[in-house]
Amino acid sequence: MRPPPSLIPLILRPTPLTLHHLTPMLNPTRLNTTIAQRRVHLLARSLTTASGTGDGGTAVNTVNPASVACVIIGDEVLGGKTLDTNSHFLAKKCFDHGLDLKRIVVVPDITEDIAQTVREMSASYGIVFTSGGIGPTHDDITYPSIAHAFSLPLHHDTRTLELMRKLTPRKDGKEVEMTDARKRMAWVPYGEEVKVVHPCEGLWVPVVGVRNVWILPGIPRLFERLLTAVLPTLLPPASSHPALYIRVQIGTILPESTIAPALTSIQARAAPDGIKVGSYPKWQRHPVRPGGDGLDGGKGRPGVVVSLVGTDREVVERWAEVVRGEVDGWVVEGDED
Repeated sequence: MRPPPSLIPLILRPTPLTLHHLTPMLNPTRLNTTIAQRRVHLLARSLTTASGTGDGGTAVNTVNPASVACVIIGDEVLGGKTLDTNSHFLAKKCFDHGLDLKRIVVVPDITEDIAQTVREMSASYGIVFTSGGIGPTHDDITYPSIAHAFSLPLHHDTRTLELMRKLTPRKDGKEVEMTDARKRMAWVPYGEEVKVVHPCEGLWVPVVGVRNVWILPGIPRLFERLLTAVLPTLLPPASSHPALYIRVQIGTILPESTIAPALTSIQARAAPDGIKVGSYPKWQRHPVRPGGDGLDGGKGRPGVVVSLVGTDREVVERWAEVVRGEVDGWVVEGDED
């Protein structure tokens, strides 16, 4: 009996579940092509979020490839034992490369929490970095948690084990003993959507990528070294990658409450030029203009620093001059933390 017309599209277009069950029955010659096409399709879908059903006429929101999220993993951060500096370092690197760090999340050492958060971030942002949880102990569960997030198996990465054996220092000059605890640090997700790279010469620690998620260690000196090496290789194409950001800072001794109306007006006028204006009080007891008391090396001690950010230097500097005049300020050189 012929099925009703309304069901024919469903039969002709198997769902992922029906495709999974049909795979063993496919011709081996067609099997590899079918699987490859399906994996490419899944990878593309992982970078897209739909605002509706996806039927004709429904708008679909594509993830900005230059958007970034950071997942900090560790009970020690949530419990106040460890101060997270990695997200701050990542934020500065993203700014320097014209990327938009949109979200920073801290999660505990719980598999489901890690997996759920990573899945959500992967679907919502172009690049996701994780920090922490890849050591040799029982609470280092980032690799298995992310494998679980994407339904992937785990395996010992041969290259990582080889480099670990070769590059781990030993006082007696012999190769390090490859204990189960050590090998745990090379027990990584496995599959065609996984990349394991070793971007730093002389360092065995890998950067593992699963789809658009990149797994980094939590130790700051390792995180910083590996991120610095790998981030330039992850930048989106120039066509979808914004120009690098320019920041100009203006210092003033005027209270923030005094300059607030002027800044509100300037932000409204500068927004069409792509300028973001931010105000950051320094809580100086005695703010001083440059050269005011001779104790600041002539740089001044601002009570408030106004930051202007954009991608066109000429435009940023033009609006900075407007701010300088409105707040009776001066250009602050370097970073003002």
